Amino acid sequence: AESFLAGLARLEPGLVVMPPQLALQALISGDLDFASPFSSSTRAAISGMPVRNVMVVMTATDHVLVVKPEIQRVEDLKGKILGVSSIKSTPDLETRLVLERHSLKPDVDAKIVALGGGSGLRLAALQGGSVDGVMLSMPQNKMAVQMGYRELVFMKDLVNIPFIGLAVNAQRIKNDPDYIVRVIKATLKAIRFTKENKE
Repeated sequence: AESFLAGLARLEPGLVVMPPQLALQALISGDLDFASPFSSSTRAAISGMPVRNVMVVMTATDHVLVVKPEIQRVEDLKGKILGVSSIKSTPDLETRLVLERHSLKPDVDAKIVALGGGSGLRLAALQGGSVDGVMLSMPQNKMAVQMGYRELVFMKDLVNIPFIGLAVNAQRIKNDPDYIVRVIKATLKAIRFTKENKE
């Protein structure tokens, strides 16, 4: 038991909330051991950055297309403005997929604008009336519902894509593979514990 607890102490994480691009910069510079934005780290790896995904934690996003209350169906988005974090981000790709699945052409039938930032900023843009709908994640989507907005499309019902994972600097894989394996094992144990102890 003592060795188990000692192992946990060595892996006790320090969690830092930051935008995906900043997290990747810190990962590349060595200021972070791991980062979780899967799509951003995948794009970074493809573009040649020394970043590698070593684990997928979520196989579907928790994003929800939240719209003004008068919008009842996806087809009602014709002529509307939808806000995303940035072009080619996960919320942008999801928004385009929703439109295309309902025979609407992105940027033609519905305008998509990059707002920057995360769900909080997109919710503020919806509240401010500069957009008619945005992709939000928890807890902002539920906050929006309490304000009277409508959850129109749950992305997990539409498509499964890797969303959250563990990305690591490629050099760390070479220098300390055992550490990475221990973190993956600890993450798997935490996921199992959460599922078995939902209360």
